[in-house]
Amino acid sequence: MKRLAALAVLTLALAACDRSPRTTVDPPAPSLPIVHEDLTALAFTPDGATLVTLGPGEVRRFDLHGRQLGAAALPRHAGGTVTLSPDGRRVATLHHELPTASVFEIHDAASGRVVATVKESLTALVLPSTLVLPPRPGVLIAIGEPYGTRVFDLAAGRQTDVLYGRAVSGGPVAFSADGRCAAAGRDVVSAWDTATGATIGAIEPPAFLDRGHRPAPVETHASAERIALSPDCSAAAVAYTPYGMSPSLRVRRFATGAEWTLPRGTSSGAVQVALPDPETVVTAHGEQPIQVFDAATGHLRRSFGRGASAMAIAPDGKTLAAASSGRVRLWDLTTGAQLSPP
Repeated sequence: MKRLAALAVLTLALAACDRSPRTTVDPPAPSLPIVHEDLTALAFTPDGATLVTLGPGEVRRFDLHGRQLGAAALPRHAGGTVTLSPDGRRVATLHHELPTASVFEIHDAASGRVVATVKESLTALVLPSTLVLPPRPGVLIAIGEPYGTRVFDLAAGRQTDVLYGRAVSGGPVAFSADGRCAAAGRDVVSAWDTATGATIGAIEPPAFLDRGHRPAPVETHASAERIALSPDCSAAAVAYTPYGMSPSLRVRRFATGAEWTLPRGTSSGAVQVALPDPETVVTAHGEQPIQVFDAATGHLRRSFGRGASAMAIAPDGKTLAAASSGRVRLWDLTTGAQLSPP
């Protein structure tokens, strides 16, 4: 009985202590343990089971539990002009053999092995700022000045004048996930069927007013910075950047002609944009939250996270991988919830 009495007294004392104020700390948001410092590109493999990351001098592959499956080193000469294919299977690099040639190489992302090479005569100091690998192998696109966009036939090992039935002169280039359609342009962006060359639709740049230090605002030129196409080729989004200003996003649904423009933001840095389906636009800019819009109306459905230096949409169209500060996180696009490793 004495022991029971002592136990009752101890229980009451503990209960009194439990009523004292306590500071609670929210648990950290779950995140994938995928780290790749200074990564520049992400891609899901077609089965959605592997995430491929591209960083300085190395390609890494992870499963969705965060386990690293492998890594492939890129050559020392593979500097900033490097890109990852949409399916995560190929990497393109550019280096110069001064004073005679520019050398474009296609590497197997899993092994780093060179699988195709194209040499271009270096008659002037030409430094493409962007390389693009379409979903279908066999073509490499180099974008830069002063020669605008150049298209290379990898099987023939030479430059060609057309890209899937169309001549392209400059500006960014984008493809649907299966490569059935493409879009390109510096100001007016045109989309076309890559099998037939037939036009699907076009987006014109919005009017920008540069208020600057002038007595009255004047209209200024805007260039396309990034293009995204929906998987069924029925919608496109273009990030337009006027000189010296932050970008603005213009979205158009080709079948209905519905179009809307997201006003300029205030953040610096590159714009990320994707269309996981014809009804949805996902965008991120600088340190601003990732935003999900209705593609038809421009209505903001939800926002989450903060910033993304690179994005990739899983083949299911419902999962977003976003990189920020060298760390990759997965998000559920339908709810905005951050996903734990499965």
